[in-house]
Amino acid sequence: MWSDMTVAARTADYRSPLLPHHAAGKALSILVRGLYTDKRMGIVVKGRPVTHARVVALSTPANPSKAQIIDCFDDRHWLNYKVTGGLQNNVPGGFHRTTATVVDADGVWKVTQLHVETSGTCREPSSSS
Repeated sequence: MWSDMTVAARTADYRSPLLPHHAAGKALSILVRGLYTDKRMGIVVKGRPVTHARVVALSTPANPSKAQIIDCFDDRHWLNYKVTGGLQNNVPGGFHRTTATVVDADGVWKVTQLHVETSGTCREPSSSS
């Protein structure tokens, strides 16, 4: 999902056909609304986010159809820029506690619920984890 979002965010393409590949429901709405707002404000996002996602629960371990994921999402190198050039603001990226629900939709795992908290809500994961 984040790879698809990264591509769409480069041009604030809220209609990107990539977005529904790995997002659905409320999560897809969050991504589309965010990109739509960026487009209206003349903002694009450059760089790449770094994820440290891990599964914390499965619906049934033997044959899961749903999973809960937590992450300490790092957007320090995925920043907002004005379409006309230059950073949107002087606010650096950071680490965001992130939770997601993913479901198996006909063999494709899709994020259906997504909650990304504000910067500073988790610490940089250690390289040993």
